[in-house]
Amino acid sequence: MRPSSPFPPMRRHAAVAAATLLAVVSAACGSGESGVSVKRLDADVVFGIKEQTTQQAARSIAAVPVEAEPDEEVRVLAPQAAQQFSKPRFRTDLFATDSCPPAALNAFPEKAATEQVPVLPEPGLYRWRRSGTERLKVLNNQEVAYTGFELRLLHRVVKISETQNPTSEYDDKRNIVYRYETVQPFLDGIRQTTYQVKTNAEVQRQASPFTGQRVRAGDPERGLVIKRIVTQDRQGNTEESVFESGLLILPLPVSPGETFTSVAKGTRGDALTFDGTVGTRQRVDACGEIIEGFRVTGKLTADGFSPTWSFLVAPQYGAILIEEQYKYDSQAGTHNPVFTVGQVKPRPFGQDRS
Repeated sequence: MRPSSPFPPMRRHAAVAAATLLAVVSAACGSGESGVSVKRLDADVVFGIKEQTTQQAARSIAAVPVEAEPDEEVRVLAPQAAQQFSKPRFRTDLFATDSCPPAALNAFPEKAATEQVPVLPEPGLYRWRRSGTERLKVLNNQEVAYTGFELRLLHRVVKISETQNPTSEYDDKRNIVYRYETVQPFLDGIRQTTYQVKTNAEVQRQASPFTGQRVRAGDPERGLVIKRIVTQDRQGNTEESVFESGLLILPLPVSPGETFTSVAKGTRGDALTFDGTVGTRQRVDACGEIIEGFRVTGKLTADGFSPTWSFLVAPQYGAILIEEQYKYDSQAGTHNPVFTVGQVKPRPFGQDRS
């Protein structure tokens, strides 16, 4: 059983997803051996699926392999040059291992979560751990655990510009604009997401006409935003949405308690909306290492699908996501998957290709 995604799904899969009771993002239910094996045939990639019983299929975990270009060094580009996005390709070496020792009871994060973003993210392969639960109607609403691992690639870190924000309330008044891309399993293929970060954009503080609470307003891309989503299946069929004004998912610098609403319209006629609230610092166990980030919780709406999306962002590591949680109901049942980063230091990418 393969799950559906809280981000805009590939429309050609809509009927298939409903018929096969797909659940969430790139996870599968339960535990057991992967139902996917990989065979090499010269330069081609051939996917073989082992025969499974119904119970095995419902509990199998398959980390979908992907291919992308090797990591690029951080470089300064003109803004228009950064518009050249990469295309995802399949590869065969993004299978995660299953070793995840817990952190010591007295473990503390190596770096505290900062309100400002001091560095750009480090490219490489990051292991992610799946957890959480779901209740499926086909299993008589019995609670089933999400388990297993997947690898997510972070690459193409591109610094676009650096200016000064004289109105900033912080000592560091630099506003650095950069982008990075992630590649991760998605349905029967991959999803590539381009994030953009403005570390210290100019904003104004004003009182909300509804609550009287002072909020920040100004640049609609004043922080961490989603600029582009590309989905690709194993046959190479691709759907792409580029957002001229990206979907804001965390205003920067971080201001705990801030509420915000962002709307992004894509080039394929789709739209994303996120109503979020910035919370406090929280910690996750990254398979033995503690990482701290700021909690953001809100309602994500995409093509009529509105899950609750809660995630942690670590500004001290370049404003990368280190945890994602989803809560939603579907025709298949009730879903509450959790995805947590499993390492602080990524594995180098592109150096061991065969």
